[in-house]
Amino acid sequence: MVIFGVVITEREDATTGRYFAGDAYAVSSSHEAWVLGDQSIVTFEFAGT
Repeated sequence: MVIFGVVITEREDATTGRYFAGDAYAVSSSHEAWVLGDQSIVTFEFAGT
């Protein structure tokens, strides 16, 4: 879940996601992610089965 900032993700199949404060997201362990802009991000990440 994004608390502050904007994060971009890219999956192995080249699909991308853009997540803003308040968004929850799920991505596989084999993804790339980066921050959009010059601001930092704050996220909570959960791992489960």
